[in-house]
Formats: sequence, C-alpha cells, structure tokens
Amino acid sequence: LCAAVCPAQAITLKGVTREDISEQIGAYPPPQTDAFLPFIVAFCCKRSAVRARDLASEMGCDLPEGIRIIEVPCAGSISFEHLLSALQAPADGVMILTCHEGNCHSEYGNLYAKDRAEHITTLLSQAGFDKERVLLRTLAANMGKEFAETTNAFAAKIMELGPSPLATRA
Repeated sequence: LCAAVCPAQAITLKGVTREDISEQIGAYPPPQTDAFLPFIVAFCCKRSAVRARDLASEMGCDLPEGIRIIEVPCAGSISFEHLLSALQAPADGVMILTCHEGNCHSEYGNLYAKDRAEHITTLLSQAGFDKERVLLRTLAANMGKEFAETTNAFAAKIMELGPSPLATRA
C-alpha cells in the first residue's frame, strides 16, 4: 500500500510499478473498429474482483469486449498516477474493483482506493471532464453475476459518453 504513495518511488512492488502497469495496459491495445468500442481498464483486486471475474466466466456471463483486466494484489496499490495514465493512454474509462469494506486482506487498501478514486473524479470534474469515466465498486469473490452486470453497465455508460478526450490514440 505504501508503494502507491511513495513520493520518491523508493518503495516498489514487483508487477505494480508505474512502468509495469503501463506495460500491461499497452499489451492490450484498444480494439480497432470503425465504430466506437469503449476501451476500459479495470484494476481488479486478486482476492475479490479477479475471482468474481473468473466466476462470471465460468457462469457464461458476457463481459464487455473492450475491457482489459489489470490484476493487482490489492486495489490500494493503485496510485493516482496509475489512474491518470490509464485515462491518458488510451482508456475511455477506468474501473477500480475492490473488496468490501471490512473485508480487505490489506485491511485498508479498499479505503485508500476509494480515496484515490474520489480525488481523481473531483479533479476530472473540476477540469470539465466526465467524472463518470472512473468507477469504484466493491465485489466479493462469489459475485460473478454482479461483476458482469457492473462491467457491462459501465461499458454502456462509457458508450453514451463517447471516446475520452484525454485518451491519446494512434
């Protein structure tokens, strides 16, 4: 959790550095279609949301085509910079899917993630951008149906909003 806010970047977590996250996002370029298809980056806690995604898949639930799952050990390890860089290159929307309050393995990681999500949505709103492009939801590992519903509803919202003005596309 400390790695996400270390100003000197002296504390790092393998697989969750700024470069690691950018590389993971870049490994899944947005879909190339003539029609707009939202490109969504979903930062998912390995202990809750990733398991809910796996359950959704096992249940045969449809997930949005343009979603890219970035597995993190805890949503609290996602920094403000991770969120902003995901929006810039080239996500139309960013989701943070974390554990329920009181059920976080890291104890407060979900609360830190919530604070960061609120901070970036406030900044986006103040800058005249759609704060709805960032969504934080809590999920348990046994919530496969809810994972599918949440990701599909978010994709529909991003479809309404259209391409992000922050995204840089090739």
